Amino acid sequence: MKIPVSYQDCNCHVCGSSESVSLFDIRDELLVNEADDELRFDLYYHHCPECGLVFCNPQLSDNCWQQFYRGCRNGANLSETLDQVVQRYHQTPFALLQDQFRSNETFLDLGCGAGDLLHYVREIGGLKVQGVELSDILVPVAEQRGIDVLQADLMEIEFPAESQDWISLSHVLEHLQEPEKILTRIRRWLADGGRLLIVVPSVFQPLKGERNIYCSHAVMFSPDNLMALLKKCGYRTKVQEHGSNLLAVAEVAEPLWELPSKEMAAAPAEFVRDF
Repeated sequence: MKIPVSYQDCNCHVCGSSESVSLFDIRDELLVNEADDELRFDLYYHHCPECGLVFCNPQLSDNCWQQFYRGCRNGANLSETLDQVVQRYHQTPFALLQDQFRSNETFLDLGCGAGDLLHYVREIGGLKVQGVELSDILVPVAEQRGIDVLQADLMEIEFPAESQDWISLSHVLEHLQEPEKILTRIRRWLADGGRLLIVVPSVFQPLKGERNIYCSHAVMFSPDNLMALLKKCGYRTKVQEHGSNLLAVAEVAEPLWELPSKEMAAAPAEFVRDF
């Protein structure tokens, strides 16, 4: 089935600027999910001159993405063993946090896929894990691994206030059409002292030899503009680089809005020249 394609204009997700500079286009991209839904579309990557964010503008409509992801495995390689997937995506960043996990703490993974990360943190930390996932393909796989999964869109699911000790968005935030809305709404779910964990690919990843990173990525972050977005949404955080990825560990704070420096805003332009 061909999914009807529609687009929507957007401002910068970090600073809200309506100004952006075209970087490059990816035309006639074709994705086919496990339900044989076909999505053929164009990606228009822009650079915000104020804060440096690289993002799609116009972007695919929310309804278009939701239709596709419901029948998609979201990049999970189901031919790999669970241990192989954990090692590839989760072991390096989350092993750094192992000594901070406490047995029986709650850990909620948003966009949990087949439950790889939840299986890993349950094994290393004894945490009470739960996931949210949209895909019809991946929810049963996670359930077979003993993971409690709620099938829902992230903008529609709700949890009690202050109910989660840990919330993770691992290789998910870059796929979201409006990441600032998700970050703002989940803030109230964190318990006192709770932490939000984010792993995203760095916008500079192509400079490290990994160039095929754009398929279905609506936003690409640098360390500085990821930190700025989290501050805007009411978190205090540190962002660390781990290979070609960024790891943010954030806690709830009063909203602090600070525009990133002009030097940081110029960085993606250097990336594009080298690309």
